[in-house]
Amino acid sequence: MSVQLIRKAVPGVDEAIVEYVDGYLRENDFEDDEDAIADFVKPILLDAGGDEDKINKLCEHLTQVLLSNKKATAPAKLSKLEHSVTIGNQSGLSATVSLGRGSVDLEHASGRRVQSQVNQEKLRKAEAKIAAKMAKRNEKNNTRVEYEASRLLNEQKALQDEYKMYNPILDYTSTKGKNKDIKVENFDISFAGRRILTDANLTLAFGRRYGVVGKNGI
Repeated sequence: MSVQLIRKAVPGVDEAIVEYVDGYLRENDFEDDEDAIADFVKPILLDAGGDEDKINKLCEHLTQVLLSNKKATAPAKLSKLEHSVTIGNQSGLSATVSLGRGSVDLEHASGRRVQSQVNQEKLRKAEAKIAAKMAKRNEKNNTRVEYEASRLLNEQKALQDEYKMYNPILDYTSTKGKNKDIKVENFDISFAGRRILTDANLTLAFGRRYGVVGKNGI
């Protein structure tokens, strides 16, 4: 029943994925955790290209159906054996005790093991396909994170280079212990056609402050 519901909710879904989900639902007990069905089914079908609203409705329907089936097939209460059991007959004891619990060991009762309805080879292929898709998605997410981090680092480096261009850091280590005074020798200053200074020398001592004084600023 779940196969038809899955195909209806996600048309065109890969057959291996349908059988994988159906096999998981058949072989697991969800009585203690009603959300387990949605937690398992929803990511797989979304990754297969299904519509989220339809998948949510599918999960709700599957939960109701499976839980109702579990309650209908719940183990019967303990009952008194109608016939005596020979202890030495181990296979008969195993089958009879299982009947008393409301379940039957098919391997002992029928003498053969009943094979699962799910094709194990297709299950393995479906699991491998799902694992490959998840790995590809994680690789894509990691690449995007690395790209964003690299872009931010490049932007930060560009800002630092631009800051250094307009605000150069002067290195005084090479002139340590040397004379840092500023000397200007043999210069002339003229104003309004009149020469004010001729062959003048100027020395600005390092660490002192200077200002311009006088009528003409000299």
